[in-house]
Amino acid sequence: MKNMIRTAIIAALSLLVNVSAKDIRPLNINTAPKDSLALALPGVGPSMAMRIDSARKASPLTSCADLDKVKGIGEKKLAKICPLLTF
Repeated sequence: MKNMIRTAIIAALSLLVNVSAKDIRPLNINTAPKDSLALALPGVGPSMAMRIDSARKASPLTSCADLDKVKGIGEKKLAKICPLLTF
């Protein structure tokens, strides 16, 4: 339900500012602020954003496979968020 609402909001905002899905830039997982991770990535809230931040501080993330070590991120979540990320 939360993802459907987020998708609807993004669709509505894109109509307002005349932005298409192809214009949305991927998020750099190593440099994006924690707040941006929580807002932009489906299924990632503040606590998961903090865990991602801890993982990237320990060592830079170089691929989606590196996110597998973050507690709470499994195959399904990786499939949703990886297309939205750069490293």
